[in-house]
Amino acid sequence: MQQLSTTWFQYQLEQLPQTQHFRIAFSGGMDSRVLLELCTQLQAVNCEHHFSAIHINHQLQIQSEAWAEFCITTCHQLNLDCIVKTVNVRQTKGKSLEQAARDARRNVFHEVMNAGDVLLTAHHLNDQAETVLLRLFRGSGITGLSGIRDCVNFASGWMARPLLSVTHDTILHYATQHSLQWVQDPTNQSLDYDRNYLRHIVIPQLEQRWQGVQNTLARNATHCQQADTIISDIARQTLQTIVNNEGHLVISKLIAEDDAMQNLVLREWFVHHSLNLPSSAIIRRIKQEVIGARIDAQPCLPWLSDGKQYQLRRYRNLLCLVPPKLPFDSSLVIPWDGQSVLELPANLGDIKAISSETGGIDLQTWNSSTITIRFRNGREKCQLPGRTGHRELKAIFQELGIPPWERSSLPLVYLDDQLAAIGERLICGPFHVSSTQ
Repeated sequence: MQQLSTTWFQYQLEQLPQTQHFRIAFSGGMDSRVLLELCTQLQAVNCEHHFSAIHINHQLQIQSEAWAEFCITTCHQLNLDCIVKTVNVRQTKGKSLEQAARDARRNVFHEVMNAGDVLLTAHHLNDQAETVLLRLFRGSGITGLSGIRDCVNFASGWMARPLLSVTHDTILHYATQHSLQWVQDPTNQSLDYDRNYLRHIVIPQLEQRWQGVQNTLARNATHCQQADTIISDIARQTLQTIVNNEGHLVISKLIAEDDAMQNLVLREWFVHHSLNLPSSAIIRRIKQEVIGARIDAQPCLPWLSDGKQYQLRRYRNLLCLVPPKLPFDSSLVIPWDGQSVLELPANLGDIKAISSETGGIDLQTWNSSTITIRFRNGREKCQLPGRTGHRELKAIFQELGIPPWERSSLPLVYLDDQLAAIGERLICGPFHVSSTQ
């Protein structure tokens, strides 16, 4: 049986990305209490490591407030910083209460993480075995059967599980040996939850027939992780030949691949955008309802990831993943000095002027004009460079291949109340010069 010690634990942390700050996910239960103890023991002998704890109060039990107080008191006794975040868990259609709580917890972790932080969680070998079985019974593919990873990118840092190779019995032995105290969550005994049913009913029976089955399941997860890494590398290389400069998928190139590779590329595309992996059912809907739509249609498939609503859309030969947009007042007239970087509203990015020798707006005209940024209201027209007459922006957008959902948020640059440019896409004819001074 693996023995837990400060030396062993220090070695585990040395395998992780270097960081100035480890954050400990501290629920107050036995597993996280042992993790907390190992961290404080290490900090006592190695001052280079800085640890702090974070406790999430889900407000799902009558003891929730008492658990939060226990965590604060325990950390205070160990001279360890601890923050408590209270969340309102909202269960929605198609999402279990467990999943809703996990999503709320992850959102908080995202908010508190600073660049380079490593979040430590107390997942162990038994959790790995349960996860593999759960995903097997749900029909997950090789990515799902890879189970829990020991270290993954998370928020602006990483999430790591240094106890993943350690059994529950080893953790219990350490907790008892060190006379640790922890909270008991009564829901851990309820067989209404799939994970508890596996833990208390299924796995003990499997162990009677196949001794060491949890170690075997964890080992299979490692094999799947290795295979999944190789497959992901292949999918990533193929994705690079299919995605355009804006991050959209070129449909004609995608459907030229066989069906299995299409599925892999679509999943890798979601990974590229740091979104939850789509299920097989969602992949089928993407291919049937969005990719398979008429060329003149504008299909839209909603997609929820980490509580944020995205849209999968098709425009001409492109499959686009549209991030959620914040509402803003499109009638805004924003003054700009034309020199500094201007931050646009509603997380639309920023706009700045750059010097160019290959054509643009004459520098003298630029400096002598009153510059404002506006947004489309439906009545704007622009004369294309080298052409006569003015055209409505709708026709220009179509010619430039700008998807409909991007058009309302494109910044329009006005000089002395005249439309001079459509963001960085186009400079209107009267203002365009072949070389700038």
